[in-house]
Amino acid sequence: MKKKIAAIICIVLLLISGLIGYMRYFNYGIFQGRSVVGLPDNHMQILDTSSGHFDLLFDMHTYGGIAFNIHTSDISVYIAHYEHGKRVSQKLVKNISMLEPAELNGHLHWGITTHEGQRQELRTSLSAGGVSSSGFFDFTQVDFQHAAILGTPLELNGMIERDRIYPLFIRQSSGLVRHVDINDSTDIEILANENELFTILYIIFR
Repeated sequence: MKKKIAAIICIVLLLISGLIGYMRYFNYGIFQGRSVVGLPDNHMQILDTSSGHFDLLFDMHTYGGIAFNIHTSDISVYIAHYEHGKRVSQKLVKNISMLEPAELNGHLHWGITTHEGQRQELRTSLSAGGVSSSGFFDFTQVDFQHAAILGTPLELNGMIERDRIYPLFIRQSSGLVRHVDINDSTDIEILANENELFTILYIIFR
């Protein structure tokens, strides 16, 4: 009888220990703090945009979002435009920077909106570590009437690698959509060389 009770106690303790470990890993309950709940530390994931709310704000199929939990000192979002394989512009769209590494957990949303059927803007909203900011990039100057639009890459689900380029959104003049793992600027140039016009929005965690 005593052995059976001891075995039951051990099983209960193991279950409790496993539950606590699970909650700690995924930042549930008392372990959430300022983290994105359900997401492990130093990870990011694609946000579900299927609710229809984004359809009211942006053009169809031209929006996305990610959530992230990371201890870092800098999060930067860039947009770069290439013509005939050469980069003609690069802009720091959004940046959150700290003097010392901190818990910069939060969300990034982006999407394209059309004004009066002509002017197109890429809008972004970045929120991390209690700091929020938004910005936009004017697409009107770029002729993308026949552009292929690539959605959010699957690489945005998983562990975050420091200093790696994570593509969020790509527009290209070629109708050919070819997947290339993008890790740095060299990989971007490979795709840019295949298109007369090529624009990429990406994020870097440092």
